[in-house]
Amino acid sequence: MSNFEFDNSSARLLPNLKSLNLTDCDLYGLPVEIGASMKLERVDISNNNLIEIPDAFKYLKQLKKLNIYGNNDIKTFPIWLKYLENLEEIDISYTSISDIPEAILKLKKLKVIYAKGCKFSLLKMSTLKIRYKGATCRLPKNPQLKLN
Repeated sequence: MSNFEFDNSSARLLPNLKSLNLTDCDLYGLPVEIGASMKLERVDISNNNLIEIPDAFKYLKQLKKLNIYGNNDIKTFPIWLKYLENLEEIDISYTSISDIPEAILKLKKLKVIYAKGCKFSLLKMSTLKIRYKGATCRLPKNPQLKLN
């Protein structure tokens, strides 16, 4: 199991960090200190062993892109995403997420959710593009879409 920790010198850099790529790092968890990265715009934590994403991410007000692709053990859509007003794109492909909460509708800038390999029972969203099995479609207001 990999451990990911910040020491004092790297923690001082966090407020200025704009992009974080921790792809394929065999991570089982993330430090809450990431929430101190107020200028962070892109986070790629794909292909790890994460079960959840820390609530501290809700402080990343500048975040535009979040990639959690391939974290098979993530089962629920993080509810704190409703605080990320600048979020434009999220990739939840090949996670175990099967439902997206109504709170996602509060994200006015969200345009794209990549959900390849997800098994949604019923999906309801406001004007979004969903990329599913290689196809992109624009959804009208409050659609209901079966993806399985």
